[in-house]
Amino acid sequence: PVSLPNGSMYGYQNTLEVGKKTVIIEPIINRQLKESEVVVDIATWHYGTALRLSDGRLLMCGASAGPATRREVNVLYKKSGYGGELRRANPDLFTFVESPSLRRMHVRKISCGATHTAIITEERGLLTWGEGNGGRLGHGNHRFYGEPTRVEAFVNTIPLDVSCGIWHTHILALVPPH
Repeated sequence: PVSLPNGSMYGYQNTLEVGKKTVIIEPIINRQLKESEVVVDIATWHYGTALRLSDGRLLMCGASAGPATRREVNVLYKKSGYGGELRRANPDLFTFVESPSLRRMHVRKISCGATHTAIITEERGLLTWGEGNGGRLGHGNHRFYGEPTRVEAFVNTIPLDVSCGIWHTHILALVPPH
């Protein structure tokens, strides 16, 4: 792992903020992390980013991470002068936080597809969440899962690596002999 000063991380992006669009075309330092939080792996998807830290914690931000981090994707704002309400993206989604359901778990590997995420943990093996269309989560259905959920098909295996594509997920695992 490479330790950057002040726990910093470089990046550039297209982000949707409350009421405006910000386009950053030159790499800038993201100073949200503490100096003790060393990033060892990073994965991005359609509307979010996931960071694996050297201590095994997983931090996420973005609209796709909303359900897993228990933050509302949209918030209501009162319109001034005209009354009524306006629904906008929650600005808190652009701050990295840990998913409550993953606390006390040591994440070994992360991967993100366009609308889904997969991780391998020391304690629970393979977990996936997000859009399940086409069976990409491995739960035997096409449902959306807002929380990281263990993939039961891999309970008796040792997942080594995971890679998410746009519409699919591949897992490299040790399988016991029959």
